[in-house]
Amino acid sequence: MFVQRNDRGEIIAISQQQTTDCQEAVAEHSEELHVFAQRYLIDTIPHEAQNQLQQSDSDLARVLEDVIDLLAVKGLIQFTDLPEAAQSKLLLRKHIRQHARNLNLIDDNEPDDSFLP
Repeated sequence: MFVQRNDRGEIIAISQQQTTDCQEAVAEHSEELHVFAQRYLIDTIPHEAQNQLQQSDSDLARVLEDVIDLLAVKGLIQFTDLPEAAQSKLLLRKHIRQHARNLNLIDDNEPDDSFLP
């Protein structure tokens, strides 16, 4: 990747090929390219689209939890087969959902999380 910098040394443009504006080569996996890409993407994605992506992430997380539940119920995996970090995150989400359900903050039609110990 090739970059163009401003007077403060910050990346302001990137190119896959060397151009008259982008002369400096930078490793594709460099932290500063990552920071630039995040800043650029956040600045260019409309606020509504950002909200939709966040909601989609939440929905997808719930789908993955349901898939894990289904696999465990069918005996294809055991909860303890998952890495400890995944187990902890799933248990935390289960606890939060149960607490919210007790406070009537979550739709009563949402399924129980039976696969978790």
